[in-house]
Amino acid sequence: MLRNQHNKGYRILSGRKKRKKTRQRWSASDTFKQITYVEVFDLLWAVKIWKRKMIPKLPKSVTELVTEEGCKVYLVGTAHVSKKSIRDVKQTIQQLQPDSVILELCNSRVSLLHWDEQKLMEAMETVNLQLLLRKIKEVGVKVGLLEFLFIMGVNFVVEELGMFPGGEMRAAFKEAKKVPFCKLHLADRPIFITFKRIVAGLSLQEIAKLGFGFMSLFFIITKNRWDSQQNSTGTQKKLLKKEFVEKLKQRDVLEELKKSISKHLPSFYHTLITERDIYLTHMLRQAAKPIERPQTSISESTVFVPSVIVGVVGMCHVSGIEKNWNNELNIQEIMSVPAPSFLSKTLGVVIRAAWFGLMCYGIYQLGTWVHHFMPSCSIFH
Repeated sequence: MLRNQHNKGYRILSGRKKRKKTRQRWSASDTFKQITYVEVFDLLWAVKIWKRKMIPKLPKSVTELVTEEGCKVYLVGTAHVSKKSIRDVKQTIQQLQPDSVILELCNSRVSLLHWDEQKLMEAMETVNLQLLLRKIKEVGVKVGLLEFLFIMGVNFVVEELGMFPGGEMRAAFKEAKKVPFCKLHLADRPIFITFKRIVAGLSLQEIAKLGFGFMSLFFIITKNRWDSQQNSTGTQKKLLKKEFVEKLKQRDVLEELKKSISKHLPSFYHTLITERDIYLTHMLRQAAKPIERPQTSISESTVFVPSVIVGVVGMCHVSGIEKNWNNELNIQEIMSVPAPSFLSKTLGVVIRAAWFGLMCYGIYQLGTWVHHFMPSCSIFH
């Protein structure tokens, strides 16, 4: 007999060895080892198609386009500072399970997808004289000034609405990663080409109108901030309301606004909107091609099926993409950077001369101030 020490005393154990009954347990890892990659792909594809075949309840902001091969493109028209647009994008991608998601972004703005909104707002550049000088030094007077005005507009939107533009693009990027076999494409024309073409095409009248418009906006913002500081409550009056942003997504309202801009700023509108409509249409058609279906076996022949595409673009581009969908497009023409016109060169000289004049005037005023201040200073008596 054997004795074994126990916490509460002794217990007697038999000297005979008991046979352990071995039970075969099911192991998930053993089962998955028997499944091939082809079978996994086939399963994921089947789930994706099953989800897609369910009747989708798409938002009103979605427009459907079809190619000659039967590929479907679903355009989600968005406002870049709208939480409802973020919800629309998520809902559309989740229900359609697309093969590709196309974003109205270029490579130089891809960092917007990887940063959250809080980081983007923290990294937002302060609109001041130093920023203007840095932009002019980096890309030249004309493009630098245009970039400065663009940043000023973004800052105004963030300050008024409390959110950074492009939230729907970040939402699309995150949702696309959840869909099996879904690819992501950037479809906008490089922003530096757009800026250079805008500068090269602007007429003197348009330059004056744009300058007056941005200066008016700057003074309105400054006055609003000053009034809020003088106010006892310290609250700042909102100049831009969320209801107004949502109203701009209505086609009739948006088309009226586009007509007004194209009437007063024809060259600016053509480069910023019309040309990019053409480029976005081209990129969407390039993506909307039949795709190869995952093979269930190695011996199976290759099968191509019509693709499903979700395009996330600003609402102002939807009607232009629809208009150009079945047209022949000349992309090379809108990708070239034209040589500076005489007016453009003259504008550059005028801006430089004005800048030099302001510097000279500032130095003169400083000298006058020093001349009047130094004799009255006690140190010189």
